Amino acid sequence: AITINEGDRLLEAKLVMPGQEIMMAVKSGRAIRFAEDKVRSTGRGAIGVGGIEVDDATDEVIGMICVNSADITRNVLVVSEKGFGKRTPVSEYRFTNRGGKGVKTINVTEKTGALVAILDVSEKEDLIITCKSGITLRTAVASIKEAGRATQGVK
Repeated sequence: AITINEGDRLLEAKLVMPGQEIMMAVKSGRAIRFAEDKVRSTGRGAIGVGGIEVDDATDEVIGMICVNSADITRNVLVVSEKGFGKRTPVSEYRFTNRGGKGVKTINVTEKTGALVAILDVSEKEDLIITCKSGITLRTAVASIKEAGRATQGVK
């Protein structure tokens, strides 16, 4: 379905509707938001187009979401490897062209660790998190603090 360069792997595939926006995030704590029509159609075996620029060889894309910016009930939820997370309105992410560096979505520090997940959530939903140790936690999305784009979030 896609040509993948050696060392790369397919992380996600999503069905996107006309008028939606795509958001992608990288381990270093940045995210990018662009219109779906900025991704041109390619043949089945093509390599695709660039979505976000990574910092260096240690940085990598950790996920993507498809959002409707008109739906104000939805938020972007980001989670770090040391258990920090936060919800942020989509409107706090400036609209750009694909292939750029993006904007800070979480303040990555020694305390928070790298970014590991990005999700499109609503306050009415629950979140289930599984740790490497096998512990599974269930929490209401509404209990996760809504915070600004460049903050570190809450434990």
